[in-house]
Amino acid sequence: RPADAIRLLSEAERFYRARRIPARRAQALLDIGRAWIERDDLGAAWRSAGNALRASGRLNNESLTRAAKCLRADVLLRRHLPVRAERELSGLEEMMPRLPMRDRVEYWTTAARVARADGKFAAASLRYQRAARCVEAQRALIPGMELRARSFERDVRVYQEQIAMLAALRGPIWIGSSGKGVGRYVEGRFSAFTTNEGLSSNRVIALLVD
Repeated sequence: RPADAIRLLSEAERFYRARRIPARRAQALLDIGRAWIERDDLGAAWRSAGNALRASGRLNNESLTRAAKCLRADVLLRRHLPVRAERELSGLEEMMPRLPMRDRVEYWTTAARVARADGKFAAASLRYQRAARCVEAQRALIPGMELRARSFERDVRVYQEQIAMLAALRGPIWIGSSGKGVGRYVEGRFSAFTTNEGLSSNRVIALLVD
């Protein structure tokens, strides 16, 4: 219900502005921008992201600046302007070592989408790999299998987008397993082949292109 979200977030933004809490106001503007994207109002999303970017600039807050620029790049991608989106992200990579892993995942994923939309598939693949490494580094710090699994559910889109891109470039992706046969991913669908379909074993440790 993005319309309700926009209404509530706008109330929060006005509250933070009146109380002069600029960091919270900038975050509220970012959330409003994301909600406008859900409503397919890219103009309103662009304005919210711009307001958040100006607020983060005054605060000299790199995390908020990164988020605002990624949001603006997302809007430009939806307008089919990948070159402008790439320019929007310029200069952010040097911030990455100073930012939390969550920020790095979002940046590298957005940058990968931009490169893919611009036809730069090698760069997109590299950026997805960097996003995945950030996800794994973050998960390694989370105690307990259940909590790590929940974290993976949040970041599974990074892997899904990477696999979908590779599948679009190379055709079906075949995946071996240690006991469940062979999996095939093509056109967004996954199917499995086991001894029931004629494999000699469900343990597949290597695949060779014929």
